[in-house]
Amino acid sequence: PYIWYEMGRTEWLRERGISYSECEAKGWLLPVIESGTKYISPATYDDLIEVVTVYKPEAGVVFRFEYQVRNLSQQGKIMAYGFTRHVCVNRESKIDKTVTRELKAILK
Repeated sequence: PYIWYEMGRTEWLRERGISYSECEAKGWLLPVIESGTKYISPATYDDLIEVVTVYKPEAGVVFRFEYQVRNLSQQGKIMAYGFTRHVCVNRESKIDKTVTRELKAILK
C-alpha cells in the first residue's frame, strides 16, 4: 500500500493548496524517514480503492501522516493502515528548520 500512501499524501497536500512539484521547485524535499503498515485484506483487480490521509503534527522537524486504505467495492472494508514520517530537507539533503516552520504552517 505504500504507493497508495504516496498518492493519498500527494492529494492531501494538493487539497491544501500546495503540490509536491511546487515543494520540489522550491527545494523542499520530503524524504520518508520511517514507515509502517498493517496489511488486513487484499485488493483484487478492478476494486475501487479509497485512501484516507490524516496529517498528525509532531514536535520538531518531523511530519507524520497516517493512512487507511479502504475497499469501496466491499463496503469500505479496511485493507491496510499505516503511517509515514518525513523531514523537510534542502537540495543538499540538510534539514531546513526555516522551511520546516513554513511548511508546518501551511499544513495546519
